[in-house]
Amino acid sequence: MTEPKLGHLLENAWSYLSVGGGKNANARVVVLATVDPNGQPEARSVVLRAATRDQSRIEFHTDLDSQKVSSLSHNPNAQIHLWHPKDKIQLRLDVAATLRRDDYASLQWQKVPSPSQIAYGKTPPVGARVAGPFEYKNTPSQENFVVVDCKVSKIDYLSLDGPHFRAVFEARDEWKGCWISP
Repeated sequence: MTEPKLGHLLENAWSYLSVGGGKNANARVVVLATVDPNGQPEARSVVLRAATRDQSRIEFHTDLDSQKVSSLSHNPNAQIHLWHPKDKIQLRLDVAATLRRDDYASLQWQKVPSPSQIAYGKTPPVGARVAGPFEYKNTPSQENFVVVDCKVSKIDYLSLDGPHFRAVFEARDEWKGCWISP
């Protein structure tokens, strides 16, 4: 096996994330891990909507009433987990999330197809107890639409294909990267 190069791995990581933002991508759905206001860890799947390497940012959308908004309001630090089964690559990204309900979010709302807008607004609100599985109404509303803008500070890259190897890249180190034991 040819020894991998750190710079190539960082490029590769961003290509998984960039592809993740595309419509038919394998890595479009990632896991977001947060901590709720009571200190309880939480993990859930979110759909990547954008990735911008030159700004070290990734983005997803959510409902204002969701638990992740409450958790990220309390503690904006989170981790994104991406697993690419074909390539056997795991990425873990440390991020700081900003909840956007501004002009940029309004522009993004305009891009959400009408059938998908039902994900943003429910009566009773997301997470409320209901009498049965369908005892809610979709009440799509731009007021419930939140863009979660995540500033990436660290990427942990693990390859489990062939001999395992692992590298970490950090913004504070200008993304130079270093090898660590897998």
